[in-house]
Amino acid sequence: MTHQSIPVPSAPLRDRLASGEISSLDATTSYLERINRFDGNVGAFITVDADSALERARKADQSLAAGRLLGPLHGLPIALKDNIDTAGLRTTDRPSSPTESPRPMQRSSCA
Repeated sequence: MTHQSIPVPSAPLRDRLASGEISSLDATTSYLERINRFDGNVGAFITVDADSALERARKADQSLAAGRLLGPLHGLPIALKDNIDTAGLRTTDRPSSPTESPRPMQRSSCA
């Protein structure tokens, strides 16, 4: 399978993941490759946690293979705005000094 064949819209991707046509790892790898290819010009991402994304994709694939679908977003690669707390990653929307890069100890309930 080539990564270029993975659709960008989430609904078709979700259906392909749920059916086993593609894996979360393939989808995540494809999105990370696109970020690497284009973000230098676009500048959409401050922090990309590729290692964690790939590990979570592997775990999602294991759950899906065991028949455990944990909801409609299970296995989909996502990006979070940097004003959402994510444990150990830089959060930029803070009332502290704009030059600081605080790293929250825990993730937001929406992450």
